[in-house]
Amino acid sequence: MDMDSQGNATAAVGVDSASVEVSISDVLFDNRSLKDAIIETGAGVYLVPSSVDLLFSEMKEAYQIDKARILDDKLRIVEDYFDYILIDSPSSASLLMMNAILAADDIIIPLNSGK
Repeated sequence: MDMDSQGNATAAVGVDSASVEVSISDVLFDNRSLKDAIIETGAGVYLVPSSVDLLFSEMKEAYQIDKARILDDKLRIVEDYFDYILIDSPSSASLLMMNAILAADDIIIPLNSGK
């Protein structure tokens, strides 16, 4: 699941975010089903693609009820279909990052050791 507006996880599996019909932004803010956003990629993984619309997410999230748990609620629909769901979240402190953290069971934080 690519929740970063840069869409690097989407591009990494060979998907052009401009060509997708339903993205994570549609799921979070336009009441689309998470099932509608899942696509099987040529890399053999399932993906919920990113969208540049996520750039405007902070403004949209401000009007959502329980805005930090939107993703957690949406994931309940598909969690039984997958052994693991990886969420690529933005690195900045934002409501998107908070949604990813609250929806996760475990968190991996890559760090640069400075070497």
